[in-house]
Amino acid sequence: MPTRDDRRIGRWVGLLLMAAVGVAVFMSGRGTSDSKEPAGGSIASNRLDERRYLDRRRELHRAALDQRWDGVIAGAPELLAWRDDDADVWRWLGMAHQHRGDFERSAEAWEQAAALPVLRAQSLFRLAAVTQLLGQTDEALDVLDEAYELGYRDVSTLREIQGLMSLSGDPRFARLIASMEGRDGAP
Repeated sequence: MPTRDDRRIGRWVGLLLMAAVGVAVFMSGRGTSDSKEPAGGSIASNRLDERRYLDRRRELHRAALDQRWDGVIAGAPELLAWRDDDADVWRWLGMAHQHRGDFERSAEAWEQAAALPVLRAQSLFRLAAVTQLLGQTDEALDVLDEAYELGYRDVSTLREIQGLMSLSGDPRFARLIASMEGRDGAP
């Protein structure tokens, strides 16, 4: 019959094995079932791939900051093929397409960014702007309502952003602004 110490040792061994398996899963595929990386690669190989990804991500971020939109559009697909859950890459791609006037592709990128929990409200806000630029006023206002429900409250940007300025005469937009400013009711 196992003693109390034997059971303690067994629990520790079990915990250590679970931790080792967790580390192996994380290193081989970053712990996601939809990872684009092949599972079972060596730790050194995975670290090299992660380093390459981060280097290319920094380059893409720099291109977005410098407003080199063609570079963002050219570089984003490679990063998204490797890891499609990077909200920043989707956001940079959405901005790039918007600045290039391709509002449909911009909307697609903002939808992908908004599907991820990171900066969801801000991504919805940008999606609303592009949706309005596509002439879909009701959809844009619905998306803005969703961004508001998630906590988006940047009224000054909302009034100045390309695409949303055309909503200034819409009563729904005016009510949304009033709600964001803490004034309940119609203007």
